[in-house]
Amino acid sequence: MHITAAATTRAARYPTCATPSGRVHSRYERRLTDTPASVQETLIHLHDRKFFCDHTACEQKIFAEQVPGLTHRYARRTPHLTELLTHRDCTSRGSVPIPVVT
Repeated sequence: MHITAAATTRAARYPTCATPSGRVHSRYERRLTDTPASVQETLIHLHDRKFFCDHTACEQKIFAEQVPGLTHRYARRTPHLTELLTHRDCTSRGSVPIPVVT
């Protein structure tokens, strides 16, 4: 199953300084794997944006928006899928968790 989505907010906040920015630098597509639906792989095609940070004290001037509850920096899985896989690894192999690469 393929889902296409996009954020609808006009601005995003830079995570370090919390300065809001509405100046879009560029757009790109992120692909996130989510939990299966009816035994079918679920792939989310998220049309995401990068913004300029105009705060003079910030060293990094460009940042990617994150969708709360759906994305984390550099992640290719949704938080729900990551949690599910981590929990399954812990319960299937005793008390030693196996790291999940995202």
